[in-house]
Amino acid sequence: MKKTLSLLIFALISHLGYSQTKNGEGYFRFFDHANNAKLFEMVASSASYLDYFLEEKKNFNGNDYHVRIRNYDYLNKLDTAYFREDDSNYYHFDPRNNSESIVLPKQLEMGQIWYESDRSWSYEVIGIDEVLDTPAKKYKGLIVIDCVQLNNRDKNKSNNYQMYYAKDLGLVGGSVNGILSSYLSQVVTNAKEGEKVTTKKEENL
Repeated sequence: MKKTLSLLIFALISHLGYSQTKNGEGYFRFFDHANNAKLFEMVASSASYLDYFLEEKKNFNGNDYHVRIRNYDYLNKLDTAYFREDDSNYYHFDPRNNSESIVLPKQLEMGQIWYESDRSWSYEVIGIDEVLDTPAKKYKGLIVIDCVQLNNRDKNKSNNYQMYYAKDLGLVGGSVNGILSSYLSQVVTNAKEGEKVTTKKEENL
């Protein structure tokens, strides 16, 4: 009886330990073609932004990076970011300080913390099997990262926000203080140059 009870306790502990870790492979998404994009909409306004990757990569310090363009319609500006991956992590490169930082580890554990290379931000895994209900879709099995700004480097960003990642989709939403602020409205494939992407809010006008 004691042996059976011990085995049950061991199995329970093993299950709990396993449930606190997750394989993050595929939770950050690079688009293979520039005519594929992700449209995000803001919750508190009619604003939106479009993410897409260029065909050509950019080399920094011997590493090739995917080039992501973020088109903010409400700011009338483009933002460029650089990403790559290896067997352990997804990374982004910051040309301002010529350094690379982890965006998302491929093996995650609840409570895991890492930092931007210049210590300007901290990142913590606060969810590995979460649910997010957005106006476009309800997502399950999400990884949630809590982002905290440590030295007010990026004055145009909130000091604390959360990012939600889905398998095979990558980023699907963001929140500030746990309140949804932006979400993936649609994935656009095979878009033609100059083609306008209509948001769900525009469709309902």
